[in-house]
Amino acid sequence: MTDKNWARNYAILWQGQFVSILGTHAYMIAVMFWIKQNTGSATLLGLIMMIANFPALIMGVFGGAIADRFNRKKIIIAMDMVNGISVLSLAAVMFYIPDQHSFILVYITLITMILAISGSIFKPAILAAIPDMVPKDKLDTANAASQAGQQFAQMIGSGAGGILFRILGAPVLLLIDGCTYLFSAFSESFVEMPQEKKAETEIKKTFSQLFKTFLSDTKEGFHYLVNKHGMKEFFILGGTINFLVIPCTILLPFYIEDYLNLKTDWYGFIITAFTIGTMLGFIFAGVIVLQKRKKKIAIFISLLGTALFICSMGLTKNAYVVLFIMVGIGALNGYLGVLILGIIQTNTESSMRGRIFGLLGTLTGGLTPLGMGLSGIIFDLLDHSIPTIYIGTGMILLVISMIIYFNKDFHKILDN
Repeated sequence: MTDKNWARNYAILWQGQFVSILGTHAYMIAVMFWIKQNTGSATLLGLIMMIANFPALIMGVFGGAIADRFNRKKIIIAMDMVNGISVLSLAAVMFYIPDQHSFILVYITLITMILAISGSIFKPAILAAIPDMVPKDKLDTANAASQAGQQFAQMIGSGAGGILFRILGAPVLLLIDGCTYLFSAFSESFVEMPQEKKAETEIKKTFSQLFKTFLSDTKEGFHYLVNKHGMKEFFILGGTINFLVIPCTILLPFYIEDYLNLKTDWYGFIITAFTIGTMLGFIFAGVIVLQKRKKKIAIFISLLGTALFICSMGLTKNAYVVLFIMVGIGALNGYLGVLILGIIQTNTESSMRGRIFGLLGTLTGGLTPLGMGLSGIIFDLLDHSIPTIYIGTGMILLVISMIIYFNKDFHKILDN
């Protein structure tokens, strides 16, 4: 592709991904507020959200195999169409039978599950497609733009979703949301996406044959991950960072009210600071293109800085210092995330890339609820000792990161 063509195609793909993520977060806001207002049950709300995670964890692995075996462009378009039609059907149900709360709750659970499954297929296809569309020297910039777009879409979707829900109500918000998915699918149809041709006979296989094929592909992807020098270390590193940053967010209500003695308004300020930092990290990663040796140093500094910032959260009670710390954690986390993503992409064959990102999504997706649960249990066992949690988490991250960083295989993949 020429520079003009890749830029055009990437821009179309970027806006399609942006609109899809925007729609997902607006959807979540709409259904969460609807459940709260019509049932008043936090348990029911939590149960429905939990159910949505299970199929995503399972399909995360197979989603990668699907992205490698079928045409990625068709997958991306199909998932947006599935999301759009599903959300529009929920809007119709709420319009025509608004008093049938039990039926609507079951339907919400079904649609939420469909969106979760769709997302677990959509994301590996996007991540696997980008390296085939973008010149190698522009990959970090493209990844940074992609990650920044996701973060921005989450901010707008979560913020605007609450306001629009109050003004329009759930049915109208879902109607708009469904249309945005369909618009995204339409725009993505104009993307030129190079990929190795797949056998069209795959579609004609029986479900049993397809399942065996996907299972075989997934095993192949797992073996590829294990046998690729340095790749599993990057997976462990990415999963470790994701797992250990969770206490910083899940325990924030206790941190703000009980440790900093601040009003709940500060929850929003701190989350905003983290988001701004993350976007800055994405921007830096996209603008500052580093050579191999300097990239190693950047990874080392990012790991060290993240660990020290987390430790410092347990050593200060100054709210403004905490805002600075959260910007720092977000910036380093975002910057490191883009570097890791680019390294995995460039060191993975195109035919295996979807499976590798499916496995990565399953790893991080599985560790997230585990981290949330363990954070609460350990926090209670330690008698709500905020300094112990944050300092301990930072030190554990530091030790694990250093062990991985000084691993020989880790450096081999960086030298490729």
